[in-house]
Amino acid sequence: MVYLYNVNGEKVKELQLKTNDFGSVAGDFILPNSGLNGAYYIEINAASNGINFRNTVDFSVEEYKRPKFETQFTPVTDTYKVNDLVKITGKALAYAGSNITDAKVVYTVKRKVRYPSWYYWYRPYFSSEAQEITHGETKTNDKGEFEISFKAQPDQSIDKSSLPIFNYEITADVTDLNGETRSATTVVNVGYHALIANIMVNPILDKTKKNNQISINTQNLNGSFVDAKGYIKIYKLNAPDFVLRTRPWNAPDYQNFTFENFKTLFPHDAFQDEDDSKNWKKGDLVFQKDFNTKTAKTLELGNIKKWKSGQYIIVLESEDKFGQTVKDEARTTLFSDTDKTLADNQLLSVSANKNRYDIGDKAVITFASSAKNINLTVSIEKDEKIIKTEIIQLNNNKKSITIPVTENDLGGFTVNYSFAVYNSYQSGSVFISVPFPKTNLDIETITFRDKLQPGTEENWQFKIKGPKGEKVSAEILASMYDASLDQFNYHSWYFSPIQNSTYRTRTYSQANSSFGNSQFRVYNSYTNVRYPVQYYDQLDWFGFNFGRQHRNISIRGMSSMAKKRSGSVSGVHVVEDRIEAPEMMMEESEMSSLDDTVVVGYGTQKEVNNTEASTEKPKEIDFDDVQIRKNLQETAFFFPQLKTDKDGNISFNFNTPEALTKWKLQLLAHTKTLESSTRTLTTVTQKELMVSPNAPRFLRQGDVISISTKISNLTDQVLSGQAKLILTDALTGKEINGALGITEADKTFNVNAAGNTQVSWQLNVPDNIQAVQYKIVAKAGDYSDGEQNALPVLSNRMLVTETLPMWVRSNETKTFVLDKLKNNNSSTLKNHKLTLEVTSNPAWYAVQALPYLMEYPYECNEQTFSRYYANALASHIANSNPRIQEVFNQWKNSDALLSNLEKMKI
Repeated sequence: MVYLYNVNGEKVKELQLKTNDFGSVAGDFILPNSGLNGAYYIEINAASNGINFRNTVDFSVEEYKRPKFETQFTPVTDTYKVNDLVKITGKALAYAGSNITDAKVVYTVKRKVRYPSWYYWYRPYFSSEAQEITHGETKTNDKGEFEISFKAQPDQSIDKSSLPIFNYEITADVTDLNGETRSATTVVNVGYHALIANIMVNPILDKTKKNNQISINTQNLNGSFVDAKGYIKIYKLNAPDFVLRTRPWNAPDYQNFTFENFKTLFPHDAFQDEDDSKNWKKGDLVFQKDFNTKTAKTLELGNIKKWKSGQYIIVLESEDKFGQTVKDEARTTLFSDTDKTLADNQLLSVSANKNRYDIGDKAVITFASSAKNINLTVSIEKDEKIIKTEIIQLNNNKKSITIPVTENDLGGFTVNYSFAVYNSYQSGSVFISVPFPKTNLDIETITFRDKLQPGTEENWQFKIKGPKGEKVSAEILASMYDASLDQFNYHSWYFSPIQNSTYRTRTYSQANSSFGNSQFRVYNSYTNVRYPVQYYDQLDWFGFNFGRQHRNISIRGMSSMAKKRSGSVSGVHVVEDRIEAPEMMMEESEMSSLDDTVVVGYGTQKEVNNTEASTEKPKEIDFDDVQIRKNLQETAFFFPQLKTDKDGNISFNFNTPEALTKWKLQLLAHTKTLESSTRTLTTVTQKELMVSPNAPRFLRQGDVISISTKISNLTDQVLSGQAKLILTDALTGKEINGALGITEADKTFNVNAAGNTQVSWQLNVPDNIQAVQYKIVAKAGDYSDGEQNALPVLSNRMLVTETLPMWVRSNETKTFVLDKLKNNNSSTLKNHKLTLEVTSNPAWYAVQALPYLMEYPYECNEQTFSRYYANALASHIANSNPRIQEVFNQWKNSDALLSNLEKMKI
């Protein structure tokens, strides 16, 4: 079963489907026309061989306007320090591929501070408030690029010696010729120093090998590589002269013992913190060499076979281009298989000969100790069972065990060990990694185009290969949608049906206080007493909660738009975490509303000064041969169950969408044995000459609005031509340019090579049109484009019903005056209908009003009890007289139960 749930978790629709040979199902839902927007979700429940499966996926149902372009910053590669003039660049690019030229860019620069973190230096968490240091305005050039410059002013209250890094956050709001606004944010890191150097080395090095090396990474504060010179020094660390156990408690602040007395009493305990190698002092300098990352990012250690085994510290020192010293440290341990004893007087060392193993390998686990007479209990755990246990005795030496790796060991296993020495107990485990074979399919492209003409027929082909390149029989899910929607909610497919979990040991041993006992407890099991439970009749709350758990009530749910931290609407910059709108209630008029949520202002531009449209009377151009784009849907196709042929090939046909934008193709392939893979590709629908209207989502009666259209030229030549706006009544098909105040439908334009221009028309929306269909066409020589769409017109009028009760007895004459109808002084009010209804028994009105109490759409305590009262009263009335029951049955399938006010609307 597949269920669709709305924002409030209410079931909307359900489907009963059956899986195919590949274990997949496919179906479709039609979303409801009304209801709260936000996060819907689909739930699937299935059962097989007595096992139940359940999964969910959520998606957003919103009202929105599709973005036409995106704004991005270029990564910062230059190196700066405080008080430098920082220059960053960005670009605005239409999803259809054209540059956003001559667009206004409004920017702000804010500063925060953070401190560098080093593993050898603990610093408490620090957070600073953002401070605006500058703001300004610029424009994009003919390539859609813009540049922002600002002085990297430091915070003078921060000490230079702590090497702070100042984060300058730059936000740019780009508004194109149509009035659409898109934003981008980037961060530039600047400090008193301009270089970060890192040493990367394996934590364990086999000194018998000749390819041991150190990697050096030098970057500026923004993560870009910069070359640097310096030197590397390697020191042997001086380890204690005796074997130490793990310190059972922290080192005291003050010592009452001398070092000699302490070692006499506690020979295997650390006097201070010498059991931690981070506190060992540097010994002999064994290696020193200069480096230059411009020529090489690695440093060969050469022949280190004669170096002593044990721990070493590697020290790097360099300078940035401003002369600031930069340092870094790293540690590594040298060993050799020929070593007879464990270096640095360590208590125990456990190591494996490989990081990962394949089936047929042999895992060699080596145990070494500098102590004498240690008995290790070693157990091999596989599939949550101890398959072998043995005792290994160490006496200042090393010993190894060998474990064959079989097919049953996929996922890994563990080797557990424990021992007691010097009045202490220690335990641990070594994980033996045996990865599962790869199950990823390979989706190979055979036929695919990244640039398409709208409205053409396409055939794309792909080839599916197995993990080893073999032919496979697979099923493919293919879909393609408008990539601009990812600005609202990024979408991608995650599919990993084979859950190959890493093995986790089930064995754990410890001795909290060595051989002592600090507490003693006895736990008695609870006694379960069964007793009969008396159940009583209860009200059905239909999911309503009085706060038994969390003491909150979710009545309307949360719109997924409110989860966005920032966003934008065409012409409006949104900087709050969410937009709070007052709740409104409106009676439904004769015309059905557009949607439950209505956005009135949508960033239209009152005046545009940079248009290149001419005011001269245009020459007549024939627009009849212009191909009009009408299919502006957001989903190009959705093919859920495509099958490969015998060679693993898959192909499908589709008609290219007519919307000019970037499209995101997603492919998901899977086999009957759950081998799978996903792939994402992008393509663009574009034309040499493109019109991009910035029309609102709807019009309102009485609006005076400017409809602007951007004309983009992707050719390498200047184009001159005409654009035309054609308005028709969407219901009758009659042209209504004059009714909306369009006197000059034709506009001339000139647009530079790879440039943009803009034309606009002003509309005066009358009161007698319910929907407007616009058609905007442009033609310049052999190039042309056109777009057609419809805009609903919302009424500013609301149906108001005035009532006057008139009570007249038999043989009586009365005169009633409808004062509001008689004394009408409104210039906009229009009378709709006058209805007179006569009844001899008004008590029936009370009976007819009962459904109103039962079906009131809002949830609250008052309405809950009103429903209960109405149902109880209706039941009593219906059962009190059989004739009344007959009348109710006659009303059941008629409009008799409609209220009188509702009847008057009809």
